Amino acid sequence: MLTRLTKGQQVTIPAKYRNELEIDETTILDIELNNKEKKITIKPVKERPLKVLFAECDAIKNKTNKSIKELEEEYERENMLH
Repeated sequence: MLTRLTKGQQVTIPAKYRNELEIDETTILDIELNNKEKKITIKPVKERPLKVLFAECDAIKNKTNKSIKELEEEYERENMLH
């Protein structure tokens, strides 16, 4: 597939590929440059780095005003019902 950079120097990953790889705007992408082959490789990172997980926890906590312990207890209650 051929594409171009946008005016903002961005590349859009086609929906077909995003769907097949199960990636969305929350997915972290690993971008590697191979100078010898003049190639860029983009790979989704399935495991989220610890720093990202903490940021997500903080975002949830700020939205709910609940402590981490309260969120854990709520999660356990919800999963026990399923």
